Amino acid sequence: MTYAYWRKCDFQIHSPRDPNWKGSRHLGSDSAPVQSVDVERKIWAEHFVDQCVAKGLQAIALTDHHEMIMVPYVQSEIRARSINDSTFDLWLFPGMELTAKGGKQCIIIFDSDLPEEWWKQAQAKLGIKIAELNETDLVATKVKQLACRYPDIASSLDEIDGLRGRYIVLPNVSQSNSHTVLTTGAHADFLSMPYVGGYLDRNQTIHTLSRKNRTRLSGKDRTWSVRSIYPLPTSDSRSADFESLGTNETWIKIAEPTAEAIRQAFLGHRSRIRIEPPKLPSFVLTKVEVNGSTILETTTLPLSPEFNAVIGGRGSGKSTFLEYVAFALGRSCDDIPREHYSGTRRMRQLLNESLTSTQGQVAVEVQMDNAKIRIVRGPKHQYHPQVTYENAATQTVGVTELRQLFPAVVYSQGELADLGRKGAERTRLSDLLQFVDPEYKQIDNKFTMELKAAKDTVRSEIQAVVSSWSLQARMRQLENRKNALRQRFDALEKTLPTDSEANQAALDHFNQVSEFNMKLAQVFKQANHIVFEIKRIGQEVGAEHDLSTELKGTAEVVRSNYRNLYRTFDSGISRLRENLSAKLALLRGSKVEWQEEYKKAESRQNEVLKSLGNQQIIAKQLISIRNEIADVTNQIGKLRDEERIQGEPSERLEKALGIFRKINNERDQRTGEWAETIESLSSRKIRASVTFGADTEEIRDAVETIAAKTFSRETTRKNALDGLLKPTTAAEFAEKLCVECLQLLQWRDMGDARGDTRPKCKLLRRVLGGTDLIQNTVKVRMDVARIEAIATAVAKPRIDLHYFDGDRRIAFEKASDGQRAAALLFMLLEQTGGTLIVDQPEGDLDNRIITELTDKLHEAKEKRQLIFASHNANLVVNGSAELVGHLDVNSSGKRLFKCTGAIDRPEVCNVITSTMEGGEKAFKDRQDKYGY
Repeated sequence: MTYAYWRKCDFQIHSPRDPNWKGSRHLGSDSAPVQSVDVERKIWAEHFVDQCVAKGLQAIALTDHHEMIMVPYVQSEIRARSINDSTFDLWLFPGMELTAKGGKQCIIIFDSDLPEEWWKQAQAKLGIKIAELNETDLVATKVKQLACRYPDIASSLDEIDGLRGRYIVLPNVSQSNSHTVLTTGAHADFLSMPYVGGYLDRNQTIHTLSRKNRTRLSGKDRTWSVRSIYPLPTSDSRSADFESLGTNETWIKIAEPTAEAIRQAFLGHRSRIRIEPPKLPSFVLTKVEVNGSTILETTTLPLSPEFNAVIGGRGSGKSTFLEYVAFALGRSCDDIPREHYSGTRRMRQLLNESLTSTQGQVAVEVQMDNAKIRIVRGPKHQYHPQVTYENAATQTVGVTELRQLFPAVVYSQGELADLGRKGAERTRLSDLLQFVDPEYKQIDNKFTMELKAAKDTVRSEIQAVVSSWSLQARMRQLENRKNALRQRFDALEKTLPTDSEANQAALDHFNQVSEFNMKLAQVFKQANHIVFEIKRIGQEVGAEHDLSTELKGTAEVVRSNYRNLYRTFDSGISRLRENLSAKLALLRGSKVEWQEEYKKAESRQNEVLKSLGNQQIIAKQLISIRNEIADVTNQIGKLRDEERIQGEPSERLEKALGIFRKINNERDQRTGEWAETIESLSSRKIRASVTFGADTEEIRDAVETIAAKTFSRETTRKNALDGLLKPTTAAEFAEKLCVECLQLLQWRDMGDARGDTRPKCKLLRRVLGGTDLIQNTVKVRMDVARIEAIATAVAKPRIDLHYFDGDRRIAFEKASDGQRAAALLFMLLEQTGGTLIVDQPEGDLDNRIITELTDKLHEAKEKRQLIFASHNANLVVNGSAELVGHLDVNSSGKRLFKCTGAIDRPEVCNVITSTMEGGEKAFKDRQDKYGY
């Protein structure tokens, strides 16, 4: 890999030649032949490498005292395994444990590929005599202290030109150890040493050190040091059972097996050394491929899961490369309208001219929760995203679906500063939710949709209530008409002369038959409806679902219970349907017979009426009234069926209003929580003051709707509302006003005709004015639309967003571009989630904010992958970028990555210094801070 990545490490391991080794040695003796010693040592090296692999180690240092005799054996074993197994991955750093003047110990670690002759030169320079090491002995010779002090080891070795920069010295900074350099009175040596890290014996960690020693290492006690020295845990393994090997639980992020890589890890220890398993983002881009671009050469760039920095001079193609990556993820300026961003048109044009119009292609490889996925956007499929999964299945998706599947956040150059630049317009909280958890924005959108749906339901139920009132009024009118007709019929009937008992009996009988016939019409309609509904229920339920499975136990019980339930229903509904059909057939048959009886009774009545002679006019009137009564009765029956179907609309309206208010209250609650989160994530740079119920715009608009064309004066309404719409009372006011409007409409449609007392509607009078003209006009004009307006109006929280620069408070929309960009960027860096892609995040930021941002990067890269294009060397160097990609222009004018890798590589450091703004100063600042 070209970038720095995590490896589990143990940098103090001893071989059986160590005088304090525990267990069998079997590596040679004074009398053993050299060949036998060689074989034994090869066997030990093989066993040792097996143990390293079993312990999950990926980088080790073999550090016997003042000697490196066993290192070649382990190197040979690792080389052999690497040749035979391409997946084998273990780095060995040659090293020694040194005892300097005064008994102070250090570990020296060399580049993995440093030739053995340079080890010996280093030993010789330090005064270690190779001839005295007795290489074939079981046990190494007794160690003699070096003649130099431990701070002088580096200056002595640097006199050897070929060795300079190819080793690192780590002093012993252990707790309660006779060899530690952290002893009282030893501060002068510690202060003068040029080293950037130290080591701890036997699984000590920074947490086990005393407070005093932690302070000495922190750089805050200037008597000891002005730079932070991280204490690296080691196992100090030295036993035949390898019991302690790798138990130091230490991970170091390094790109190459060099001392420089280890040095860089110490310099960026906040994000490059861990004493617990490191955390990596769950969603990362692992590779970007670009083909056919008119600007960029064919490119394949592996990416770090953490911090990737794209650097280069002006016009080197940094913005273009990031826009290509955004395009692959469906988040380019061509995919998402970003009206707030002034550069949208320019980036859209660049993408079209350099890629899509020339049939270019962009592909990215994604790792999402350990699943590997490939996304391609190219001309073959008209730039519709093609997603290929690990199982080789490929599907075409839309860009909206692509964004839902693969989270990422993209901001072009200067876009962060553009957000919130609204002049005098107040910045909305929802504008900032995208900088919090993306889920928050989705929840906010969900609330918006739910509130809209709840408002629609309220409106629908209001219409149902008013419709119910109209239906009841109609029924009341029909009942009155029926009663009036009945009275007319009875009165006319009394005017007929007394007839024979038989004729009178025939008339009375027909009255009963007619009454029954009217009832039968409603009954027959109901019977048909029952049979229809039972049939519909059976059709809606459908066929039995398939629950077949090979699973046993509970799954079988579930399947059996479901089968029993369904089959009971199916057989029951079938029998019921058959039974009802038979009963309906009998009912129809009896109705046919009944109709014959009805006709006979009607015919007998007509005969009697004809016999009345000069009273036939009255008789005809009686027949007409009777028919009208039957018609009205039928209408009443239909209206009662409608009323039954409607149920209780008033109860449903109350329930709908309750749901609507509940959703609004939940959103208010979440708004308060989001405001707190935004303050916290922005490191209190943004303050979000929430006043619940203070935004009464919807209620005021609803009052204006009610007041339309009622002769109400605007001044009257304003004065009344200013007194009534306080944050704590606005919601209650809207509810009461809605109730009064409903009462007034109900009275007008129903109560006025009954002679009910007109509701007082005190609140309505106070708001609109109490004159008779206004109140009478309000009564006439009150309608569903006015009630809907006030019923769905809510008092919302007012959010005041401010930027805090120290103690200075600025309205967020009036903050400078740099202040807004800084606050929003800090919020983004606090989030977990998809890859964060930002073009020149340092734009508009001052040096103080850049320093804060650099510190934040060490934590942020654990939460989400970062891909930045930048001109600022501080972000790259002091932010410890795991991958630096240097873009440049070739002789044909195309852009290409001329140099990629971690800052562990000297060529990467050189290009940072030569091309980035403040490159040399960034390294100088770090030298002042860390001594290198």
